[in-house]
Amino acid sequence: MMANTVSERLEWYRGYVPLFPYEFNPSDPKKVEQHCRQLAHFRQLAFKNPLHPGLAFDITIAPRHEAVRTDSKFRLLPQFALQGGDFQFVLKNAIQCEPELGLSQIWVAEVRKKGSPEPESSWGQVVLKLFQASLLRFPQPTWQDPFSEYSCPRQLACVEELVYNSLQDIQGWIVPYFYGKHRLTLPNGESTRVNVLEYIDGMTLAQLHDMYPTHMTTPLKPKLHHELLEKLKELYFPAMQGIFEIGARHIVLCDLNPENIMIGPSLNQVVFIDFGHAFINTPKEVVDSYRNSLKLATCVIGCCRRHRADVTKWAKRCLSADLQVPTSSPL
Repeated sequence: MMANTVSERLEWYRGYVPLFPYEFNPSDPKKVEQHCRQLAHFRQLAFKNPLHPGLAFDITIAPRHEAVRTDSKFRLLPQFALQGGDFQFVLKNAIQCEPELGLSQIWVAEVRKKGSPEPESSWGQVVLKLFQASLLRFPQPTWQDPFSEYSCPRQLACVEELVYNSLQDIQGWIVPYFYGKHRLTLPNGESTRVNVLEYIDGMTLAQLHDMYPTHMTTPLKPKLHHELLEKLKELYFPAMQGIFEIGARHIVLCDLNPENIMIGPSLNQVVFIDFGHAFINTPKEVVDSYRNSLKLATCVIGCCRRHRADVTKWAKRCLSADLQVPTSSPL
């Protein structure tokens, strides 16, 4: 698929900011109020009928072709993705499910072949990212939301679809495999967009940092400092390489933070996730102006000055010039 291929109506601002229309008129207070009443009704029903382990959804997956690659960095496509067809996705456990925070719901699901003589046999796992409007932040009339802080579920889901389509050649390496955007009817009767993604076994960069005491002002004990330093050095290179690959495809990540960076079982496997806020088909000068490489370095080694200094020295000694730790201001 091309970068601008998407299943819903799309407009472009400045040629690289994708904009999808609201499902109501934001400049009409009565329409906004009517939409919010409907969302409030669905929210009440969602609290009474929440998502839960064991809940199954029927989803049709389009077959994908395994690209011929000699590079071992790429993870293999699972059999269900190669074969395609009708599957049942059975919720297993929640990764993110806090309605009070106004975030998308994220679940791990078991993949089972629909109509199989062995219905309990698993074909693997996927991640379901549900943009359930009733559990996200409610909209306000334009005059009450002058800075456009409302994130439309359609916008979030469809921008992710665009980004994954434009990064198809690095899916399974730097970003997860994307198995399509789908519509599901949830137990509360609400129709919801759902992005189906590869399940990555590992932790986020934020979780890695949380394994160590906060040490911005109070240094870690030498043993812990060295242990974390070795981990940061190991993941710094693939992380920086990944952000350069994404930028080379004219994508700008506008929500780059440690929670959106996955680390696989081995630290040299870094995977970027969460693309609801991104620019696509971005001119090189705009990509450069956003300095995603600097933001990434801050995510990885922003825990304290000493770790930043140690990684910077190591990078100068061991890595090529384009992978050095960026300075805080352009040279």
